[in-house]
Amino acid sequence: ASRDFVLVVEPFPILGASVTAGRRPEKALEAPASISVLDVNDLETHQTVSPLDYVEGVPGVDLASQGIQARQVTTRGFNAIFGQLLTLLTDYRHASAPSLRVNLAQTLVPVPDDIERVELLRGPASALYGPSAADGVVHIITKSPFESQGTSVDVLVGNQSLLHATFRDATAFNERIAMRVSGQYFRGDEWPVVPQASELAPRERVQERASGELRLDGRFGETEAIVNLGAFHGFRYVEQTTIGATQVHDWEIGHAQLRVNRGRLFAQAYVNWNGAGDTFVLQTLAPIVDNSRLLVGQVQHGVDLGERVSLTYGLDLQRTDTRTGGTISGRNEGDDTIDEIGGYLQGRVSLTDELRAIGALRLDDHNYLTEAVWSPQIGLVFEPEEGQAVRLTYNRAFTPPVPTDLTLDLLAGSFDPLPFDLRARGVPLTGYSWSQSCGGGYCMQTPFGTTGPVELDATALWPTVVQIMAAGGVDLSGIPAPTASDVATSVRLLNLSTGAFDAYNGGFQAIEPLRPTLTNTFEAGYKGVFDGRFALGIDAYFTRRKDFRGELDVVTPNAFLDANDLAAYLDDYMPAAEAAALAAVIGGVDGDPALGGIPLGTVVPDDPLAGSDVLLTYQNFGQVDVWGTDLFLEVLLTDRLTWAGTYSYISDNDFNAAELGSRFT
Repeated sequence: ASRDFVLVVEPFPILGASVTAGRRPEKALEAPASISVLDVNDLETHQTVSPLDYVEGVPGVDLASQGIQARQVTTRGFNAIFGQLLTLLTDYRHASAPSLRVNLAQTLVPVPDDIERVELLRGPASALYGPSAADGVVHIITKSPFESQGTSVDVLVGNQSLLHATFRDATAFNERIAMRVSGQYFRGDEWPVVPQASELAPRERVQERASGELRLDGRFGETEAIVNLGAFHGFRYVEQTTIGATQVHDWEIGHAQLRVNRGRLFAQAYVNWNGAGDTFVLQTLAPIVDNSRLLVGQVQHGVDLGERVSLTYGLDLQRTDTRTGGTISGRNEGDDTIDEIGGYLQGRVSLTDELRAIGALRLDDHNYLTEAVWSPQIGLVFEPEEGQAVRLTYNRAFTPPVPTDLTLDLLAGSFDPLPFDLRARGVPLTGYSWSQSCGGGYCMQTPFGTTGPVELDATALWPTVVQIMAAGGVDLSGIPAPTASDVATSVRLLNLSTGAFDAYNGGFQAIEPLRPTLTNTFEAGYKGVFDGRFALGIDAYFTRRKDFRGELDVVTPNAFLDANDLAAYLDDYMPAAEAAALAAVIGGVDGDPALGGIPLGTVVPDDPLAGSDVLLTYQNFGQVDVWGTDLFLEVLLTDRLTWAGTYSYISDNDFNAAELGSRFT
């Protein structure tokens, strides 16, 4: 006997399949999370230069375009130049740069014709995905060569001399072995930018890259094994970073992955690697070396206990082997390997035919943190009828310091022609503290002739002031050197936004070792389809983020001769107006970039690597609260035409220093 079946395409993606929300196959409608699934029908209507372009317009998503090819994606706020809070996966593999842990859109290797679907999970996901999933997950899943045989070639051209060419070929040799080969080439002229005065070399406008991937699938009874090899080569482009732009030449990224599925068993091992080529920082011309490796092993299994209880459990291991040739890690090279291990258990209980409870618990250990971190998840999903679902969930996520937060030691700029440098530093395991061990007061270091910490007294550098002013045509050689009782020493902090030195009133409290950022989110959501023609999704959430980690900022003030005292002192040797003008040039004016003054030293912490460099580093800040909502509506107008609309709102876009608990303004 035979039976005929007719398969139809489901018009609404909220009814489609998802593996991202629970790390196992399930309907997106039933997932205990706010998730959007973009399937082949959605993807085929877009022409893109990056797979991340597909999520533009998805509720709760902030897609920041950084040029013709670079993108940064976050969900529900907290965007940044370097996106590190959202987990980016391609075929279950972390697709971020190994040591920098940054999501770089242009380095993704799947070509559009390879992509089966894109799943986006909004909100915390650490209970299953561990570190760096505080803002959710974007998972790009590609097609098996068994089900997508054939050859395709696509060429996209446009303004800015854009050329994006892709190809793929998928072949099944027999019922057990199939192979897919794909590749792409991209070239275009970047949008013009105003030249930055701080950049010492012009930016190249041409952006050029190529990538390729080989996938080999094997099916042996109930076991499926997949080997995936990929490579990216960035011939030339400009990358934005937290310390300024870098000019990339011949940056290479590659991966090798083996994953195996058999029933509820999933296991994989992969390695991601970097090669920075001839890349350099435009502000300093300092070379960037990054030959880092990320090695990951994962295993997951599950078991059903009767008809109503299902358990999923797993173990994740990863090692970040940071190799930067003394550039990014600087003097910390050789002591910058990060080891992380995490285990999780998720349970699903069908309380009734309509009501399910979900709970998950994960424990992660990080060799640079003093304590392991727990990440719980609990939720209820109620399905009153087919095609309708209501959920209530609580998730806690944690974001540990990434390698650069801990071991960064990189020249970030200079005070040219003065011999001070800006240096970006990670926070060591002991943090930073300032002791009063120099003449009973705080210590400073100066590049003007002396080495090591000295007493915080700018008048000791009066000969340096005389020499600098003489180079500018002002002769102060006949004025005797003031003492500390004549002219006080003032400390002012460089403001990176304005280029001015601001009055420093923050004291010298210790900067504690970095703590993981904890994100707690309560959420209510609804998904439903009406009459087979209308789909509606509503999410409302409240998030409290504790120990928020700020971006790089200046923490060491500079020492100046106090301008008011200096004006009074010089008044004995010249007219009052001339004395006031000279004092403003030498001592500076708070908040005035044109009258920054002459920094004579840097107030330094008790750190063996401290010098006279102005230190930029990271800090944890108190806590911030936000709430918001995401709405989605889709209408099937005809069998071939749909209309969709989204709306997202978040309560806060900015947080001031008082809200963050910062001592800096």
